[in-house]
Amino acid sequence: MITAATVLINGGPGDPVEPEESELALTLMTDVLDEVFQMPARVQKARAARQAKQRKGGEPPSTQA
Repeated sequence: MITAATVLINGGPGDPVEPEESELALTLMTDVLDEVFQMPARVQKARAARQAKQRKGGEPPSTQA
């Protein structure tokens, strides 16, 4: 079975792959993985820092999550 990722990376059965195409595929995959796995952790860390500051009296509590 040929998946969309296989076609993107390999260009299809027997088609040569240019280095630029491979680099683009890797860049896109890196961006997607960063968005899915790293960004939620960054948001949580920022949220925790903001909540800690609020607990210390640095600013009034927010009603937003």
